[in-house]
Amino acid sequence: MENNNFELSAKTFIENLYDAIEAQDKDFDLDIEYSNEVLTIDVLGSIFVINKQAPAKEIWLASPVSGPYHFSQEGGEWVDSKNNNLLTILANEISKILNKKIILK
Repeated sequence: MENNNFELSAKTFIENLYDAIEAQDKDFDLDIEYSNEVLTIDVLGSIFVINKQAPAKEIWLASPVSGPYHFSQEGGEWVDSKNNNLLTILANEISKILNKKIILK
């Protein structure tokens, strides 16, 4: 993937993720911030950080539940080396903390 394609794809993904998470937060359980192309999600004191790493052409997730992940884009989805989907991991972990189902697409 060329750098320009990666930059646009990653930035768009993270911005759309911000919108999707904000739309799921009907009870205002989350403190969501998107600044300097870094998405920070505070879930009842547990903080997730999502950002792009241009040199590696990856999106990185720092999770307070399961630790760090590196995701590459494959077939339009962001997956790690074990083929775990970023959206699935994030939705499951936020759901676990909130004790209610969050769906991210």
